[in-house]
Amino acid sequence: MKQFFKKAGGILKLVGESVVFAFSQLKVDKFRTFLSLLGVSIGIFSIVAVMTVVDSIKNVINEGFEAFGSDLIMVESYPMKPEDDGVFKWWEYRKRPNITYSEFQYISNNSKTYDRIAYNISFKGSAKYRGNSFSEGDIIGVSENWDMIIRDKIDLGRGFSSHELENGTHVVVIGKQVRDKLFPNGEDPLGKIIKVGISDAIVIGVFQNTGESAVSMTNVDEVKLVPINFARTMVDLSSVDGTIVVTPREEVEKDVLSGEITSLMRSARHLQPQQKNNFAINEISYAIDTIADIFKTVNLLGWIIGGFSLLIGGFGIANIMFVSVKERTNQIGIMKALGAKKYVITLQFLIEAATLSLAGGFWGIALVYLCTLIIPVRMIKLTLTFGNIMLGSCIAIIIGIVAGVAPARAAANLNPVEAIND
Repeated sequence: MKQFFKKAGGILKLVGESVVFAFSQLKVDKFRTFLSLLGVSIGIFSIVAVMTVVDSIKNVINEGFEAFGSDLIMVESYPMKPEDDGVFKWWEYRKRPNITYSEFQYISNNSKTYDRIAYNISFKGSAKYRGNSFSEGDIIGVSENWDMIIRDKIDLGRGFSSHELENGTHVVVIGKQVRDKLFPNGEDPLGKIIKVGISDAIVIGVFQNTGESAVSMTNVDEVKLVPINFARTMVDLSSVDGTIVVTPREEVEKDVLSGEITSLMRSARHLQPQQKNNFAINEISYAIDTIADIFKTVNLLGWIIGGFSLLIGGFGIANIMFVSVKERTNQIGIMKALGAKKYVITLQFLIEAATLSLAGGFWGIALVYLCTLIIPVRMIKLTLTFGNIMLGSCIAIIIGIVAGVAPARAAANLNPVEAIND
């Protein structure tokens, strides 16, 4: 046991001395050291910055998708992913008939496996109140269960009642930007009659500001939400492409519901067995997979950019260590003459190289952290996680060790007599 503690103490002493030597090298030629470690700093910054941005975006998007639920199925004209041979044939998809309200009703009346179902259409239309006008965003007509489509909370007022949805009452729920534009002086919008498209409507609710949300089926801040039966007074429902949103019952698998919806849509459109589907069954998981592929590409680019910088930084550290070996040749000879083993000298220089590289990596990580504090990013809160800090630190240490192998072996293989007399 005493022998173990003695050996452990010797290793700790060696590590401490190596770290001290490493930092002493930083003071020998500050400009040379700065240039040498700059490559490591840039490389670590590139990798950790990309990982930080990607992780932050992932967190926001995953939270958004969780709000909609992983079992959500959407019937749309365009698929989220290519349906044939990996080619997105938009020229064919654009010829498909609209997803209509009558098809939504057909599915609602005949499906045996759904739990909740909703329908919506979007079309352009302004909102006006007295001399103020808001022309951005869409008018969205919704059916029952409209909260499946817009998950954002109402900040002021209320949503639609079943009676209002069924009877097409002229009521509207508006987004935050619509409110700010139509009522710029802080006037209470509830109960006010505004013009939505070509019709008058009473404002019954205002959505909370959703500018920080990265996942939504529409820009809720700019929305004018109305009952579907009110929307039909402004536009021919059959002329507007809609979306059917549906979820399965608790005991029903998503694939079973998807298959049933496909059969019902084919039946509603009187498609023959040999005819291809002229509609798409989309799932939230498709979007998640697509985004995951994008993240992989971004990560790869970050590693490539960082890799080149780390390569340059590694050569710089190797240069510093070779200079250190040259300057301490006499000292190394004395150590070997006194019985120092090759592995001890090798370990000493490897620790020095790793420490130098870690110092460069520290500044790269510190710069990432500084960026998370001062760079405003809409919709995303950038957060430097402990995992990414450790990733950057480990990469820096590995680069230092790899760069220090050749100088360390050169030092360990010096002839003690020649080294002392050098």
